Amino acid sequence: MPAYLTAVTACGDAEAEAEGEAYLKVVSKKTREASASANPLLTLLESRNVEGARVLTGRGLPSEADARAAARGVLQKQKQKQKQKQKQDASLPPPPPCPELVQRWRDAARVWPCHLYAYAAPTTDAIEALKAASGKWIEIGAGLGYWAAAMKKIGGMDVAAFDLRPTRANSAKTGNNSAKTERQPSPSNEYHGDATPFYDVVAGDASSAACKDAKHRGLFLCYPPPGDRVASDAFRAHAAAGGGLVAVVGEWDGNTGSATFATELSAACALVRRVPLPQWGDTAHELTIWRTKSDVGSGGGDGGDARYPPTDACAGCGGERMRLRRCVHCRVAIYCSSACAKKCAEAHALEHAARHVPGTASDDVDAASDYAAYDPFRRRVTSFER
Repeated sequence: MPAYLTAVTACGDAEAEAEGEAYLKVVSKKTREASASANPLLTLLESRNVEGARVLTGRGLPSEADARAAARGVLQKQKQKQKQKQKQDASLPPPPPCPELVQRWRDAARVWPCHLYAYAAPTTDAIEALKAASGKWIEIGAGLGYWAAAMKKIGGMDVAAFDLRPTRANSAKTGNNSAKTERQPSPSNEYHGDATPFYDVVAGDASSAACKDAKHRGLFLCYPPPGDRVASDAFRAHAAAGGGLVAVVGEWDGNTGSATFATELSAACALVRRVPLPQWGDTAHELTIWRTKSDVGSGGGDGGDARYPPTDACAGCGGERMRLRRCVHCRVAIYCSSACAKKCAEAHALEHAARHVPGTASDDVDAASDYAAYDPFRRRVTSFER
């Protein structure tokens, strides 16, 4: 990895001098600064974004016409499947449509870092938000313990990390973990194999969330598996033990957790904080922090910056709990009308450029695609396309 970072940074600086592109100097500096931190996943993510900007966007790949054509082709196939009533995976929204070249780049950039580190990269803002909410956490489905390590090293938090199958590289001791639970040998982790862990992760299922100090320890979930019951089971166990604070890293109404978990969490808790996270080309995740409604009162907040889940509010006017349209290309842009979409057109176009699908941002929210595979999550949100 150090050699890769050196190559990306050097390439950026050389081209900046040759072409006079100030933004390359900025991103190269950002990459160097990140590489000196204790957050290698964030460093890698930033570097791959820089690299993608040079090898794809910098060369006009794909063209706007190609990106739009690929999107239309993918969406037409999905609509045809609906008409034919073909069985689809109902636990996930369809992948964001894009040209094959872009999809290959996205997979090459994201897949192995997710296996070797985590499925989302923590940031200083995210760590500070977690620390402000509580100094103690219990993580279920911790994987390699990447977030737990960042929370402890950067934020000084006490994190008890559990996973159904910790990697075999974890020692038999529980040095960093406040939960002194004996670990039993287990098969390779389903998502991380036997990759080197970053934190001491103890063997434990969702019931581990019902710890003795649950009332004083928030529940932390990072990318709970889609369609799996672990998130809802952990939430119930934690709540039954007196817990009232939950933090989730993932995509609301998207590719993390289940409809059951989303429904139960939003029914019992109020969303008090949203923190944006850096994205891969096909993700739309963020950190959301929730407290039980009895704790935050009828106002629905305790100094946070949101009252409803992201998919329940228009990005243009802030209107809440109405019928909305969600962009199928980025899954970030959500609007109630073409007027609001036009108001945010510049930011929306930049979002698509960063994902290497230029020219696909649309303000035509009436051209809705049904997205049948999204049904378990959609509720008040439909998708729009160009």
